[in-house]
Amino acid sequence: MKLKRINQINAFCERNEVIQLYKWLGTDKVRYSDNWRNRYYTFVRGGRKDRISISGNFTYGAALTEFERYINGKNDYGWNYHRDNRSEKLEYYFNGHTLYFEVQVSQSINGVWLNIRYNNFKETNNCETMSKRFLVRSNSTFADLDIKQYFEKNILSKYLFAPGLFRNIQIVFNYTKKEAIEYYKKHCAVNRAQNEFEAVDSLKTLKQRVCKKLNILVECDKTEKELINLLHTTARQKTRKKLFRFPSVWELSEMYSSQYDDDENMESFVSEIESDYPKNAIFI
Repeated sequence: MKLKRINQINAFCERNEVIQLYKWLGTDKVRYSDNWRNRYYTFVRGGRKDRISISGNFTYGAALTEFERYINGKNDYGWNYHRDNRSEKLEYYFNGHTLYFEVQVSQSINGVWLNIRYNNFKETNNCETMSKRFLVRSNSTFADLDIKQYFEKNILSKYLFAPGLFRNIQIVFNYTKKEAIEYYKKHCAVNRAQNEFEAVDSLKTLKQRVCKKLNILVECDKTEKELINLLHTTARQKTRKKLFRFPSVWELSEMYSSQYDDDENMESFVSEIESDYPKNAIFI
């Protein structure tokens, strides 16, 4: 007999009248009402008295028979745990940390469902023994369903990032996707602050080195590259000097034109600016 596909099984369970009757009888509204099918009656079987209900025995048995006839071509329900239940254990590792899932796929009069049984991931379980169920939608047969592939593509992807940095953060700290992103942003902010601190500290060290090696105090803002170039190209000064940045030609021209209309006083103007600096000044 050709095996039914999972989508076909789910559709059958949704439209079969006997199965739907049993499900309806099991709803809270009907189960706790005075419906005669849910009352318990005394039956004598083999000399023994049993209290059983119509819905819990006869209706349930009829629903199972309908299900068995559809998936296996038989009129009598032959319950087979290993045929109707398949499970797989999945683990995801990073740096000594593990997220584990025990996934079970079951077929019954309720259709085909995937259950996350035992796991240690807090978003799918608040405790390790709580089950989370998902209706399986696939054109595969129940026996041929690739549980790992289906779980990772259709379910796990909702909770875990694809393999990479963000998933590694989730595995190490057992974080949700949102928590992993927040952690990453916070970590990047800390790194940026650390890098800025290290840059300032490095600049301070270079200035101290220029002073010690070249006998020059750096009195202006200089980049690391400029200070390193100074160390490589300048000889040590016999007396303590102070390093200043002298105005550029364009800046001098701008300053001069704001005070004079011609070029006759340029030389004296430059000398005047130089006189504003200390006698031990040197310029870049």
